[in-house]
Amino acid sequence: MSRTDLLKAAEDLPSLMWGSSVSILTDNNTGDRLFVPDSGYTVRLFYAKTDHGLLLDTELEAIVSHRGIEWNMGFLIEFAATQFGTRGQTPFLGVNVIPPGCALLVSTAGDTHVTQKFWPKPTATTQTVRCEDAIAEVYDHVVATSPNLTLALSGGVDSSASGIFARKAIGANTPLKAVHLYTSLSPDYHEKAFAEKIAADIDAELIPIDVEGCLPFSEIEPKTLPPALSQELMFLGANRALQQAVGHDATILEGEGGDLLFHAVPDIDVIDDAFRDGGVSLALRTCLRLARLHNGSVPRLLAQAMSRRLSLPRGPGADTRQVGAANELFGDTPRNFGNRSSLSAYAARDREILKALDSLLEVTAPVGRSGIRRINPFLAPPVVVSALALKSYESFSERNDRIILRRLASKYSASKVLWRKTKGSFDAGVLRGLQVHRENYLDLLESGVFLSNGVIAKEVVVSAFKKVDVGQSSTGITLALLGCVEIYCAAWARKIAQRSVRKLRANELKTGSI
Repeated sequence: MSRTDLLKAAEDLPSLMWGSSVSILTDNNTGDRLFVPDSGYTVRLFYAKTDHGLLLDTELEAIVSHRGIEWNMGFLIEFAATQFGTRGQTPFLGVNVIPPGCALLVSTAGDTHVTQKFWPKPTATTQTVRCEDAIAEVYDHVVATSPNLTLALSGGVDSSASGIFARKAIGANTPLKAVHLYTSLSPDYHEKAFAEKIAADIDAELIPIDVEGCLPFSEIEPKTLPPALSQELMFLGANRALQQAVGHDATILEGEGGDLLFHAVPDIDVIDDAFRDGGVSLALRTCLRLARLHNGSVPRLLAQAMSRRLSLPRGPGADTRQVGAANELFGDTPRNFGNRSSLSAYAARDREILKALDSLLEVTAPVGRSGIRRINPFLAPPVVVSALALKSYESFSERNDRIILRRLASKYSASKVLWRKTKGSFDAGVLRGLQVHRENYLDLLESGVFLSNGVIAKEVVVSAFKKVDVGQSSTGITLALLGCVEIYCAAWARKIAQRSVRKLRANELKTGSI
């Protein structure tokens, strides 16, 4: 097949198969090859150029062990500032990864080129399955292929809906376990009651786990090498408690991605979507519903929608979401910005969702071979494709967001938990973790990559802690993400150092020098 045919074949792959895989397509005329990770991004394909050719592997450790560690400081700073790294890069300089929905073209000469994003296709051409049918297909598959399945019930809408879909797929008479992590000292302690209610409604045995002693940064050394840099690294203690409760070989079924795909907390973009599809009348009706949902002003929402519609395109980096107070810690330190230009072929209303979806996939750990597996059915390709085709302005009522998801789940359960208000953030728990385990955190930073490379100064961190002590969430979130970077880097440095020592001893034994 020709190079053009390679790309066309890659575009068709997600509709033919989904699940953990890497497809390799070959051009019979030139010998060029196209490497295509699965569209759900449960498998990563890493690559790096060396003096001896191109390294390609689904295991990051294999490439890093060969090359050694050189930190990609721009990537690490970007993560600490935004919770997401730089598209197509990794924490290791010179080691790249194929971004979600893309492929890597490798010529016979060893040249590489990352394709433009080809999955999901624009919604006008991809909607072939109703959302309800897509959800049923995915949950049936997950239940059939996942032994020792355990639900994660946070008490929120997404995990509750996910639990309802799982119960339908597994059948009414099959035993089902669920877990809920809580701390009795948290302002969100009332979430435990919601989790207990939904567990009772779907007849699941709930295992409540009090993680008061496992707050963020209670532990700072992971037992195994972290496969991805993510905010989960601040919750090592809580994850350990989870393993002890459900076993190391459990599969945890989560509801991650439901809020994104089904439009939790809709913003003024829905007004523009309504205007594009139905003109002024539909836009006004949508604005009125949005104002009632948020208890806002109709004139103000209309003015904001018009201003956004008429505004000029934003500059590079403007789509990088700030989640903390990065400038306080990093000052004017140069940073990388994720390049999302490959989304230009998509409709304007899909771009923000796809950017956020890609970022979410990038920080979600790939499927592992051992230990607890975390599965997010809402992120499976059939659900993503069908959800993207939903009309954003139909995603909420005057009282609730995610109205489509709530209604779909309500077909199988009358649980009142589905109609609760949107949950708050977990900022309070992060702040408490930083305060209680401040000594652990500062010890971690003392020899970390940021301080040792002069990216930040210790006195700046100490000053930031004063803001944490008075409850400033934005500073606390940035400190927490910075700590995740240091946990990740320290774990990898230890692992590579141990590997180097073992290799040295093996060589000494081989040569008889010891």
